[in-house]
Amino acid sequence: MRSSDFWTREKWSLYPTLRGPHKADAVVVGGGLTGMTTALWLCRAGLRVMLLEAETLACGATARCGGMLSLTDRLLLEKLEKQRGVETAGAYLRSQMASFSAIRSLAEEADGAFDWQDADTHILAPHQRIRLDGEAEALRRAGAAAEASASGASPFPAASVLTLKNMATLHPIRYFQYLTQSALGLGLRIFEHSRVMALETNLAQTEQGIVSAPYIIIATGYPIVNVPGWYFLRLWQRRRSLLPLADKASFEGMYSDAAGRFGLRKWQDGLLFQLDGGMVGQRTGGDPLSIYTHRYAPYLNHAQPSGVYDGVETFSADGLPYIGAYSRKTPNLFVAAGYGGRGLLGSMTAARLISARVLGLTEDSAYVFSGQRSGNRILGSEIRSAAAMAGRYAASLTHIVAPRCPHMGCKLSYSRDKRLWECPCHGSRFDDIGHLINAPSVEDAVIRRRRF
Repeated sequence: MRSSDFWTREKWSLYPTLRGPHKADAVVVGGGLTGMTTALWLCRAGLRVMLLEAETLACGATARCGGMLSLTDRLLLEKLEKQRGVETAGAYLRSQMASFSAIRSLAEEADGAFDWQDADTHILAPHQRIRLDGEAEALRRAGAAAEASASGASPFPAASVLTLKNMATLHPIRYFQYLTQSALGLGLRIFEHSRVMALETNLAQTEQGIVSAPYIIIATGYPIVNVPGWYFLRLWQRRRSLLPLADKASFEGMYSDAAGRFGLRKWQDGLLFQLDGGMVGQRTGGDPLSIYTHRYAPYLNHAQPSGVYDGVETFSADGLPYIGAYSRKTPNLFVAAGYGGRGLLGSMTAARLISARVLGLTEDSAYVFSGQRSGNRILGSEIRSAAAMAGRYAASLTHIVAPRCPHMGCKLSYSRDKRLWECPCHGSRFDDIGHLINAPSVEDAVIRRRRF
């Protein structure tokens, strides 16, 4: 059974299904935050834009987004300095600051969508304090006001805390609705229940229609085109669960673990807890509710969640998203993926960089996110990622009696507590009768009734 949405959405099925041939200046594939923000930016530039959504708007990661908007929630910048240099790290942070500012400008116009908050990132082990100090120094070198201290206001025990002032929490759906109405006012044409099944040069084909356009943007969370680009060897998907807690917040701000295991923010009169659930399709140390209850509930007055809302996040090998041309051979086909849990900033960064490329403008940070970025350490991390993917793929092929993922034939794993079929290779998910839930597959799975 599909995990329900956490953020209440309108019944979005207001838009037609694509039928027959159409033409546009640009086609955006995917109706989440990335797709809608990119569509708005292109419409602002005067392009005729069509957006194709496989189901209904904002039904994927957007509906289960934690809404925490911060320049950092993991120790990424110091690592980036070591891998690619101080100049690249500075360009990365400047791009994130510009995206933050652009989101703020839009969200403050949407009623109740934006709320200023400080952001604390925790290190739990005392011997790792040096990593947090190094990250704070890297942030300051790049122009951010970061402060490392021995403690903070978080309810969780921390050996040290990195604080960024004047970050924010966001109501993703109110913000999304504002983006949608703004784009529609500029001529955006939206088609729901229009899953893209095939892409050719300047051509997007659904089950019932086809669109020709000189520019195509793939904003599906996980890229649906395997070659060129080879992103299926460089990306993986992890579960991410939201647990709303009725317990009243006794603190201000928002909190995250530097290892990415949890996040916490105020929400209405209570709390919103975000939990990393491990790799999609692989067994973990328990279901989200039991992990929360045993590890985190004692620090939150044993507050019990009113529900568990399960989604996925896509990660790259080096921690940065892939944004820009899909490959050197396809300069007019664009990708935006691998946000690593930072989808709010990632969606705006993608909109800015891709629209600039379409319009022939220069963005000084574009090389940071390029899918063709290079470097010995980057190559090494991608090789290790590809090797792990290949190992999971080979292992899955040894099982003959099992449902297969239509994407590349991997054995699907069944999660009984979620009633989902999950692909351990690339993260596609299907409900218990095989209906597709998320990319990279573009087809339903064939599920036969037998015991596995």
